[in-house]
Amino acid sequence: MSTMEKVAIQARVSTQGQDYERQVVELTDSCQRMNWEVVKVFANKVSGATRNADREEITALVKYVKEHRLNRVVCFEISRLGRNTLVEFDEGVSFNYK
Repeated sequence: MSTMEKVAIQARVSTQGQDYERQVVELTDSCQRMNWEVVKVFANKVSGATRNADREEITALVKYVKEHRLNRVVCFEISRLGRNTLVEFDEGVSFNYK
C-alpha cells in the first residue's frame, strides 16, 4: 500500500467580512479525492498586497513546508497565496489550485 502524499492547505480572504471556511472545505474534499493527507491548514484574512513579512500565516506556511519537507501546497486559486509568496519557496514545491 502506498503512503499518502502530505500536503498543506492555504486559504485566504481579503477582508474581515469574508469567510475562508468554504475554501477549506472544498480544498479538503479535493485532497481526499486525490488521496492526499492534509497535515496542516493555514488560513487568514488579509489583503494580498500586505508584505509577506507582515503576514504571520504565510511566514508560518513557508516555515512549515520547509521544516516538514512538504512537496505540495493546495490553495483555492494561486492569488490566495499573495503577490510575492512564491519566491519564498524552494524549488520542488508544487502548488495545486482548484
